[in-house]
Amino acid sequence: FKHGYNRSKGYFSKGLIGYRLSEHFFSKVYLDYYSYKGWGYGLEELYNVDGKMQGAVYGYRIFEHDKGTERWNARIYHLQNITNEWSLRVNSNFASDESFNNFYTSDWIKIYRDINSSVAFTRNTSVSTTRILFSRYDVFNSTDNKYSVAEMIVPSLTYSTNKIRIKKLPLYYEFSANGN
Repeated sequence: FKHGYNRSKGYFSKGLIGYRLSEHFFSKVYLDYYSYKGWGYGLEELYNVDGKMQGAVYGYRIFEHDKGTERWNARIYHLQNITNEWSLRVNSNFASDESFNNFYTSDWIKIYRDINSSVAFTRNTSVSTTRILFSRYDVFNSTDNKYSVAEMIVPSLTYSTNKIRIKKLPLYYEFSANGN
């Protein structure tokens, strides 16, 4: 537990309790009290299953009683080897507003003002890489007080080869193609 005082939150007590549920799962529970704001609470689940599947799920919520607003953040990161060649990566972050993380967390990994979300399927072989990507980029619109889509790519396809030697010559070539 960390105790203190600052002008914006008043007296505070920030608590973190970690617990290993099993060899593969580790949980963190966040319980915070701010005299000007109220109670904040969150949960983070970290997992790593034999190196084939790993990631984190995080969420935090506080109802600020001085302003009467609910603020929150949620984050998902997942990496999984589907086969020896194919893998899946999911990365997404959601928040109630653009300054939530700068105000309530000191963990630089969770500090985002804009939201990048993506899902990628990747195939790696000894000679090439293929990636199918779905992505979305949102920016905070302070006029509407919400996030708006700035860019969305559904899907993007990338194929590239490693250096390939031309038979019996000291020359190599590479090939790549991209499409959105």
